[in-house]
Amino acid sequence: MKNKDLAHFKKLYQFVKPYQGMLNVCIVFHICSTCLGLLMPLVLKIIIDKALGGSDLRLLFVLLGGVILLYWIRAFFFYTSNYFTHYPIQRMLFDLRVKLFKHLQSLSLRFYQEYRTGKLISNILTDVAALQAMISTVIVGMASNLFQLIFVSVMLVFLSPTLSLICVFVLPVVYFVFSTFRKMLKRRSQVLREHMSEVSANLAEVINGIKVVKSFGKERTENRSFMERLKPTFDMSLTLSMRAISLMIVMDQQSAYTLVAVLGVGGYLVSTGRMTIGELVAFYTYIQMFFTPISGITNFAPAISEGAVSADRLLNLMDTVPEIKEKENPVSIGHAKGHVTFEHVRFHYKPAKPILRDFSLDVKPGLKVALVGPSGSGKSTIASLLMRFYDVTGGRILLDGVDIRDLSVNSLRANVGIVLQESFLFSGTIEENIRYGRDDTSFEEVVEAAKM
Repeated sequence: MKNKDLAHFKKLYQFVKPYQGMLNVCIVFHICSTCLGLLMPLVLKIIIDKALGGSDLRLLFVLLGGVILLYWIRAFFFYTSNYFTHYPIQRMLFDLRVKLFKHLQSLSLRFYQEYRTGKLISNILTDVAALQAMISTVIVGMASNLFQLIFVSVMLVFLSPTLSLICVFVLPVVYFVFSTFRKMLKRRSQVLREHMSEVSANLAEVINGIKVVKSFGKERTENRSFMERLKPTFDMSLTLSMRAISLMIVMDQQSAYTLVAVLGVGGYLVSTGRMTIGELVAFYTYIQMFFTPISGITNFAPAISEGAVSADRLLNLMDTVPEIKEKENPVSIGHAKGHVTFEHVRFHYKPAKPILRDFSLDVKPGLKVALVGPSGSGKSTIASLLMRFYDVTGGRILLDGVDIRDLSVNSLRANVGIVLQESFLFSGTIEENIRYGRDDTSFEEVVEAAKM
């Protein structure tokens, strides 16, 4: 496992750890369910060699009754294991989405200016869904399949060490084919996921700007543009699906060749009296079960590849460091007097294009000040710096004599009122939007604010 993959696994494990107990129960129950199903070939061997071969009808009916009981018990383990699978996985994803959303809230405005909205939505919804498929596949499917592979391998050696040698020659080929295809699928999944994020970002952009699109009659242009962006995803998705199908076909071919070899060699052993018919039937059934988990792991390859790509994207997003950070013990002020001072402030969005150079301003409490200037001169930037949406690159800003970088962000913004250039309404009532910044606002205050 690469260092990067190991680091990502450790970060993902923090979401798994609270539910480790339930997942352990889930794995144990899945193994019990698998184990009961794996006993069937042995029962079949006894039926053929003892009950039918010895014409013992009493033993036959006892064994058939045992098979029915076996499947009832297996059904109980299967149902219980699935409950203990889905509950913790859904809780893990819930925790992941909450932490991701909370982290996004902590990031600065600069991040949102550089990172497209559609890509964020894709991260929160699509990537988490892909991660869900991978987690359920790895935790449940891989555990039960690996156990089945080990159990069946032991039974194959027990029934016929000679025939078991066939599997020894097949396994290296299977491993080589699977590992080769898995790497290819992961690369293609990564390209596809990135392209889908770009499509989502473009879609969100067009929807947000639909008034502009309609105003200029650009619907057809946007339709063509969307189709052009979407077309590569169709080609990539089709290619990815066909590669996964090719992998399954190759694995099925390996299985078929092995089964033919088993029947050929096994038939010879039966004809020479070195193996019973019941043993051959049991071995043949187990060899099919031997390839079932291998095929299952093969079928998991696309989900694992897509989940690994999604995990990379999500964890990279969560590793983004917030630009605005509070000090370890920030100052919390109650009701500020309102003395605002800009001292030799410098600021730029890009180093090559400074916005403010040695800007100073002293606003006493109760004083009204209007900043006038052409578009792009820095008026909105000054307001953003006061709200600490960005940090100054030089100088400092004081509120009542305290550097705003020493204040807690919440107490600073609670003391500053701001009216944005473009109004934004959240879905909900007008009352809820008016009291958005102050939950303790009375209804009378809401009405008064609405009249302003």
